[in-house]
Amino acid sequence: MDMEVLRTLRQLTDDEKKQDCIIHALNVRKALATGNYGRFFKLYKDAPNMGQYLIGIFIDKHRILCLQKLSFANQNSNLEIQRLSNLLAFEDKAEITKFLTGLECTLMDETHLDCRQSMAKLKNAPLKVKRCQK
Repeated sequence: MDMEVLRTLRQLTDDEKKQDCIIHALNVRKALATGNYGRFFKLYKDAPNMGQYLIGIFIDKHRILCLQKLSFANQNSNLEIQRLSNLLAFEDKAEITKFLTGLECTLMDETHLDCRQSMAKLKNAPLKVKRCQK
């Protein structure tokens, strides 16, 4: 798939590369390629046209990957759920709480993610993309 993306990128004309949606898509690709999750989730929130629906197909996978890295980096502490909600582009605290409990993560007082206890569950979480519904 990466080769196909690179092939498609080479075929873009200069006029196509100047379109807002193409610029946005290239920025999303760059953010993912460099592992810049903060930038990726910001781009998700600001996606033009129906870009959020396209990114929505694989956003949970990248939320899990980001949580894996965050929990490893913060294994001796806990992460505030509200802060994670903003970082991972969730609409509200209830949505991220449902996501984390669905992954069987350990929450402390419903306000913090226990990183050390949640690492194993996040490591084994399925990295699936959503199926398109017809």
